[in-house]
Amino acid sequence: MKRIITIPLLFSFIYYILTIPCTRLIAQDSKPLTIAVLTISSKGGVTENEAATLADRLRSELVNLNRFSVVERGQMNAILEEQGFSQSGCVGSECAIEAGRLLGVRLMVTGDVGKIGDVLTIDVRVFDVTSGKIVRAIQEDYKGDVSGLLGVMKRIAQKLAGEKEAEQKSGGFPWLWLTLGAVVIGGGAALLLAGGNGDDEESGTTLPSPVWPPGK
Repeated sequence: MKRIITIPLLFSFIYYILTIPCTRLIAQDSKPLTIAVLTISSKGGVTENEAATLADRLRSELVNLNRFSVVERGQMNAILEEQGFSQSGCVGSECAIEAGRLLGVRLMVTGDVGKIGDVLTIDVRVFDVTSGKIVRAIQEDYKGDVSGLLGVMKRIAQKLAGEKEAEQKSGGFPWLWLTLGAVVIGGGAALLLAGGNGDDEESGTTLPSPVWPPGK
């Protein structure tokens, strides 16, 4: 009787802890947030063309994360030009939110890059078009040639997506859930063995059940 009761409960619990997180992730991935990178402007020490290249790299890195639906630059420019919107000098919150509404996206990204001494610094801000608030601000400093900022854009994209935070909150999915599953399976197997060595109607052998706390 113990085996009949334990096995369904065991597999029901395993099914719950392994499938529910997967279902949540699939649900999140099925509806990615729409996002557009408006511009990265130069404050000096970096040319406008170099700043535009950094914005392109940020778009590509966001696409590679598979977490967002990213508006391609050509498509973005065509929509904004059609609406008579000028991107020149558009780095403030009101301007970015207006552009986001015209594009029909949820998140808008703007930023600027500059140089202090021999250190390049880049600031990126993410606006929620619905609420009009800054939901994330990222700063990165880099000492070296401006070409090195291309690699920095990958780190900025990851921070923008909250990738490291998500891993910490989930405990490193899927390994945490797989480990828990293994523990549960091992514990279930131990219970089954204990049950088989305890009351076994087929063998007719009855062993004394453990007493807790010990000594009673």
